[in-house]
Amino acid sequence: LKVALKTIGLSKRHVAQTCQLIAAILHLGNLEFTINRSHDIDAAVVRNTDTLALVADFLSIQPSALENALSYRTKMVKKELCTVFLNPDGASDNHDDLAKTLYSLLFAWLNEHINQCLCRDDLDTFIGLFDLPGPQ
Repeated sequence: LKVALKTIGLSKRHVAQTCQLIAAILHLGNLEFTINRSHDIDAAVVRNTDTLALVADFLSIQPSALENALSYRTKMVKKELCTVFLNPDGASDNHDDLAKTLYSLLFAWLNEHINQCLCRDDLDTFIGLFDLPGPQ
């Protein structure tokens, strides 16, 4: 993979960041959620905090910020922000959505980079790929 990424003109830094993002996407699927019944709130929390810390490190964010992003959903109701506490299934859906979004953005960025490397405006050198994340 690294050789292929270097072949299309990615710098060492971009290759490392791409591999790091792919690792984060793969490890997101390993997160497990359970109910936190403290403070009379039924909110999902990550059961395997070691995996949470690993994914957060790959994404260069704090583990608590990632856990909050996956465990809660903020909605605008009229002119007020409301926080919805998610159950484990909802939090799991959130991590699936995050993984799909990260994969889609990475794929779009790589596709754009490949097209820019071709450096021509005619359609003879255009590469267009369509890939939907997840099992087909």
